[in-house]
Amino acid sequence: MQHKNKINVIGILTLALSSVAHADIVGYGGSVAVRTPPANIGLGMWESNTEGRLWAERSFVLTSALNLDAVNTGTIATEGDAIPGQVAAGIAVASYMLRVDSVGSTDATYSGYVEFDQPILGVLIFRSTLNGSDDLLGLAGVTYNTNAQRGLDFPPQVADPFTVSADRRRIDFSFSIGNWTDDIRIVTAVPAPGSAVLGLLLGGVAMSRRSRRA
Repeated sequence: MQHKNKINVIGILTLALSSVAHADIVGYGGSVAVRTPPANIGLGMWESNTEGRLWAERSFVLTSALNLDAVNTGTIATEGDAIPGQVAAGIAVASYMLRVDSVGSTDATYSGYVEFDQPILGVLIFRSTLNGSDDLLGLAGVTYNTNAQRGLDFPPQVADPFTVSADRRRIDFSFSIGNWTDDIRIVTAVPAPGSAVLGLLLGGVAMSRRSRRA
């Protein structure tokens, strides 16, 4: 795996930082439905052909760096579009899960958007990173889905494109599924006093463009 063009992003989080120490969903539409998940959301346990289920997970200050699959804005329609990055320890974050699971093996398409009151730092979209972050970011008391195709698909498979707005407040998506699930974990900023805000302003999110193993 090659690493190149690593940069610290300075100032992308300066917008809308305030003394309010929380992050919230402020709007959503299309297929999105805000729901409270049951205790088990394994494959086939919480299905809908029309709803993309969205819920808040955890909000806390990171004690170690958090790796994200994509931290860039714009449309991510292929795996190569995703620029991985890292949120530094000491930064306050909130996590949200957006998940679709059709009834049985029904082919279904879901599209919509979610808006947040704080900037989106990045997302987790691959099975390994979703599974690996459940204990840290997942909602306590919920057994998460870890099926073989968890995450999003990219060409040459069915494409699951999504777009993070330039101001980092909105994510739009169009997901298509059949036998499995599509899952995206969204990580946002949480304004915090003192050093946490300073860390955000000084580039708490580092981005690096790299190639992945096939």
